[in-house]
Amino acid sequence: MTDDKVKKIDDKLKKKADTKRLPGRPRNKVLRSPQKSLTESVSDDYCPCKKYMEEDVEGVVKSYAAVAREGQKEVIQQAALAQSSKKIVESVVRQMDADKVERERRRSNVVVLSAPEPEKEASAEQKKKEDKDFCSKVLGIPLKDVETCWRAGKIDNSKPDYLRPLVIKLKSEGLVEEWTKEGKGYKTESGFWINKDLCAADRKANFLAREQRRTRLQKK
Repeated sequence: MTDDKVKKIDDKLKKKADTKRLPGRPRNKVLRSPQKSLTESVSDDYCPCKKYMEEDVEGVVKSYAAVAREGQKEVIQQAALAQSSKKIVESVVRQMDADKVERERRRSNVVVLSAPEPEKEASAEQKKKEDKDFCSKVLGIPLKDVETCWRAGKIDNSKPDYLRPLVIKLKSEGLVEEWTKEGKGYKTESGFWINKDLCAADRKANFLAREQRRTRLQKK
């Protein structure tokens, strides 16, 4: 094939490619901002309000960005709230488990308030003997029903008149129900009250129940 024929074929292919490409369209794509692309496509001769169009488009883009920021802020706040709620639930569950263990530990105990304490100078064995004598002779609880007894808390020298509660561990839960009148409390002939040894959560619940009952009676 001669050079003239090759040149003619090249010219023919070039003209054919030029007719397929739309006039005015750039060969390479250029990424532009949405507001610029829209406004640049409009000629100044045909759109006297091009300036206002640019401002509107820019405002729309800024408004979308603001909405996106607010949405992201709300998502972060909801995530923080969920995390906080999760921590609260975990804390409550741990406290409930601790109350359950404490309740189980106290289920065979009764407690007596304002019981006189042995002399401070007495030995530990002498103090325990006096407390057991108090259980049998003053409260009327047979020693065969008593497993052991002790004083709750430590001696506070700043409060010389303070009497520590006397905790009595009985040999069965049935005896606890019997000596506390099924949890209502039993007042002995000597004037001392025998109550169940409750954990802090149960004591608070009983206190609130008494307050509500007192309020209802006052309204009547």
